[in-house]
Order: sequence, then structure tokens, then C-alpha cells
Amino acid sequence: MRITIYEHDDFKGKSKTFTSTVTCLDNEWNDMASSIVVESTLPPGYNPNDYVIFYNDCYSKGYSRSLGPGTYTAAQLGSLRENISSFMIYGNLQVKVYTASENATGYSYTFEQSQNCLGSIYNDRITSLVIEYRQAGGGYGGGNYGGGNAVAAFYTDCNFRGNSIHLVPGYYQGDKLGLFRYDISSVEIPSSLRVKVFVNNENLSGSSYTLTENQNCLSYSLNDRIGSLVVEDKGYGGNYGNNPPGQQPAGYHLCG
Repeated sequence: MRITIYEHDDFKGKSKTFTSTVTCLDNEWNDMASSIVVESTLPPGYNPNDYVIFYNDCYSKGYSRSLGPGTYTAAQLGSLRENISSFMIYGNLQVKVYTASENATGYSYTFEQSQNCLGSIYNDRITSLVIEYRQAGGGYGGGNYGGGNAVAAFYTDCNFRGNSIHLVPGYYQGDKLGLFRYDISSVEIPSSLRVKVFVNNENLSGSSYTLTENQNCLSYSLNDRIGSLVVEDKGYGGNYGNNPPGQQPAGYHLCG
């Protein structure tokens, strides 16, 4: 499980996330939380037989550690931080690696297959990573900045920090965004996608803006004001499954 506590009601103000037991909160948070989110860290369809074994030497040699689906910061990787040279994937998983972030944020590269020996770009340079289930029909073709079946990532804080949600192409009204409704501050958009956001509206109508590239900190007119959105594949203008076939959400019209 994962617990996020917030300073104010309605999940507002500063927040802090915990993934392990805390016997006594520090002075900053003791008796200070006014709202809380409890989440399972296990993804839908979790299978204990799906895991990845990481090695600190090439060809599956040296120190090793098995990890299941989840997000692993530098602190959680421990002795594997900047010390991974090969890994074996078991099950329908993919590995998203970060070399410039210790908290699994910012630019990443996705591996869909086991690696006998990482190239110089990633060998002993991985500082954090995410293990996640592959989407049906394959992954992104190598990276999260292009290719089919890409996803857009939305963050509650600027500079790709805070809580995040990854969305495939589709229509997302306010109820589908959940806690991210009116709480998005930065966005990562693969080159194959564009995102249409609706300001102060949860029903995909009214004033909107189209985003086609990463936004490390949304402008005042958009920051914490997005109530609903559409993630669209630039090369495909059809229905994505979040609405009945042939039915488009009110106020949204596909353009050539």
C-alpha cells in the first residue's frame, strides 16, 4: 500500500507520501494531516510470477535482486543505484529507466525485452526505474517519447514531480481524472500524441487548449485548472474506447 497525507481538506496544500510503516510522524506532520489517500501499489492484473531480476554485471552475473511491478527511487534501489548492467524480464512487463532523476521523473527510456549487457548510455547509470505491465499489442517501440501505444504523463507538481497518472489515448472527463481533476501542473507528451485540455470544465466542453510538447510547469491559465482532457494520437482520429463506438463527447470535434 501507499499513503499520501495532505495538509488541507480536499487533498490541497503540501503533501507527503509513505510506502512503509512510520511509528511516529515528525513534527512537520504530527497531527497536521487533514485529508489522506490510501492506494494499492499493485497494478491491475498483478501476478506474483511477473518480475525482473537486475544484475550489477553483464550476462546475468554478479550481485542480483528481483523486483516486481512498481516505482523504485534511488533510495529504494540501494546498492543497485548506478550499478545495473543487465536484467531479465519474466512475464508481460517492461522496464522504464531514468538516468537523470533519483525519483523516477523526467525523461525515461523503456525496455520491453531482457538486456544481456546495457550500452554505455545506461550501463551503471540508472538512478531510478519503473517496472510496469505492457499494454496489449506491444509497448512504445523503445522510448516514452514516440512510437505506437504511447502514454501521456500528468503530474500534480511542476517539473514532473508529485503524484502522477499515465493515460493512453482516450477521453477523460472529470470523474475519470479523479484526484488529478484541477490538480495538474506539468505534462509529459510523447511526440506521437497531443493533449486537448478543458479549463474549469469536467465535461470536455468549453474553453480548451491543445498541447503538443512537454510542459514542465503549466501557465497560470492552466495550472490546477484542467477539469477534463483528451489524449489523442496524431496519426489516428478515431474512438479510443472511453466512449461508446461512434459517440464523441459533447463539445469535442475531431479536426483533420
